[in-house]
Amino acid sequence: MHGIAVTLLTEDKERVSVLQHRLEATHMGRNVFTHVGFPASAIDPVVRQIQDVRTEVVLVDIDSYNVQRAISAIELIHSTTSDIAIFAIGPMNDPSTIVSTMRAGAREYLELHAGSEALVEAFTRFASARGKTRTTSGRAQPRLRSIRPLPFRNLMVVCCWSILRRWAMQLFTLTHGPLSGSLTHCRTCTAWILLCLKG
Repeated sequence: MHGIAVTLLTEDKERVSVLQHRLEATHMGRNVFTHVGFPASAIDPVVRQIQDVRTEVVLVDIDSYNVQRAISAIELIHSTTSDIAIFAIGPMNDPSTIVSTMRAGAREYLELHAGSEALVEAFTRFASARGKTRTTSGRAQPRLRSIRPLPFRNLMVVCCWSILRRWAMQLFTLTHGPLSGSLTHCRTCTAWILLCLKG
């Protein structure tokens, strides 16, 4: 069976089916391991299981009430594995959470209630980056653990842009009413942001 091997980690049992459905809808990833709870140490059986099933991406579900446990788990997985990417799914209303998560080792940070499209885009970026690390013989070159997917200054830009876009959406809705269609909504709000920045 082809597809990116994905492990799902969450502390909320009710979120398991949601995450599995979102993953299946991408048609790019396959669930090789699911666990309710985060690993607590390097010798935790969950860490060993993640490696035994040849996980390529670990999807960490962040509870807004227990952010620090998720960040600690991301840092642990990142420090104990050498070739596994970590995608975090969590709330977008707290820039400090996003920055801390990415600093801990996450390669992607996706909105908690985003659809499968966001996950498809993340998988596409992962597959593209993985392809660039392969030699002509098809063997993967070692990945330097010290390299971060995004510089810190870029993380701040992402956080500020997210807040600014949400503000523009609220302003546009108040002045023009709600829009139908997420793509139109996104393009219109982006145009509003640029207009506000110019004016």
